[in-house]
Amino acid sequence: MQDSEPRLPRRAAARFAKTQTTALPRCLFVAAAYVITGWIGLRIPYAGSQITLIWLPAGIAIGALLRWGRHVWPGVFVGALITNYLVTPILPLAAGIAVGNTLGPIIAVRALTSFEMDLGFRRPRDVVFLVTAGTLGAAISSAGGVLCLWLAGQMTQADTGSALLAWWMGDTTGILVFAPLLVAVSRQEIIALRQTWREVMGWLLIASVVVTIALGLLIPPGEMPLHLAFLAVPLVVWAGLRGGLVAGSAAALLITTVASVATSVHVGVFSVAGRAGDLLSLWCFITTITVTGLIMVAIQARQKLLQQEILELAFHDPLTGLANRRLVLDHLEQALAFAARKRMGALVFIDLDNFKGVNDTHGHDTGDNLLHDVAQCLRSIVRSVDTVGRMGGDEFVVILSDIGKDDTAAAVNASKIVHNLQSALGEVFRTFASCGVSASIGVTLLGNGVSSVSETLRQADEAMYCAKVRGGNAVCVFGQTAGAGSGIA
Repeated sequence: MQDSEPRLPRRAAARFAKTQTTALPRCLFVAAAYVITGWIGLRIPYAGSQITLIWLPAGIAIGALLRWGRHVWPGVFVGALITNYLVTPILPLAAGIAVGNTLGPIIAVRALTSFEMDLGFRRPRDVVFLVTAGTLGAAISSAGGVLCLWLAGQMTQADTGSALLAWWMGDTTGILVFAPLLVAVSRQEIIALRQTWREVMGWLLIASVVVTIALGLLIPPGEMPLHLAFLAVPLVVWAGLRGGLVAGSAAALLITTVASVATSVHVGVFSVAGRAGDLLSLWCFITTITVTGLIMVAIQARQKLLQQEILELAFHDPLTGLANRRLVLDHLEQALAFAARKRMGALVFIDLDNFKGVNDTHGHDTGDNLLHDVAQCLRSIVRSVDTVGRMGGDEFVVILSDIGKDDTAAAVNASKIVHNLQSALGEVFRTFASCGVSASIGVTLLGNGVSSVSETLRQADEAMYCAKVRGGNAVCVFGQTAGAGSGIA
């Protein structure tokens, strides 16, 4: 009786066990990353206060939840608890703030899930989703933190408004800067960047000059207009277009970190003493830098996706997904060249018998489903190096490569493969036995001295017509000497 139990619960249990195995290391990583980046952020407060210009732990929390799932939330909570305890060594207060630091990212991720956001930012609207959910999560985290500080007597009511704004903007900018980077970074992405190290070094050299000038790092505060800081935006655009999401996010992180550190030590265009709006200007700059980079990455990804779709439509049949006539002819030309130099191949031409009866009796939708099933059947039988295509209507072709070194070996191997195809197609046609659906198959060998694509197609078509003349549901091979179709044993 135990053998009759369904397998799904076992598989679910296995996945649960695997999740539990990987959850602890990931939680520890998230907690450590949260504490380290939080400690660094607290080392560069604004104007000697505890207002953090950019709070990267918020980005780590959302990025980790997006990448690994909600089971890493304990890591977020532990990291937030430790970080807040280092700032305010009162355990209940630190725990209360940590709850808000955890709840905000969880709700933000739930919102992104409901939005069905693409983590690769392949659509411009994905950037809007991140901004919307990020600001929501930051609002929850900041409101909870300020409320806890006020209730604990650590903050006056008069200071709650400015503290709430600073907390919210710091979390929001941290999410926009770091969450996309954590979601997208991978070993493959790092290897790809290492392979373009010359361009990376060139970007760093140019960026050091542009950022120094744009942020006014060598000019006394107040002597350079704020709008010149946005000269750094093209650097993020360049990195995103050339290196994708990881490069663009890393570039935004680097530039915004430089701007934040410079502002905290009263250097650069955002550190003008006495200016009420300089902090907001810095946050606007960070938001512009990150959002612009993400939008450019999304636009480029969308263009690549459209190009892939265009190529798919140009070379593949939209109904079955098989190679269309254009791609079949190209592959056939390559197969003929390979057969002439090395080992022989074969071209299999398949035409469905009485297919019109299916359309007339069951409707065209059923006929389309049958064509789709035939395509899947052919794909499942042949090798990955072979080509399966649809020439149009109910005509299919299969290009077999490397099936023998001479005519005899190639004919034997082709016979085995074709009979497997015929047997498998018979199972597909069983549902439509009342319509008399079957397949007439014609075969011609590649590498027998014929190098013309049109002549090869003519031979396969003639062999297929021979099968038709025999009443259908037959296989014929083109005769190499007589030029007529003959039965294939």
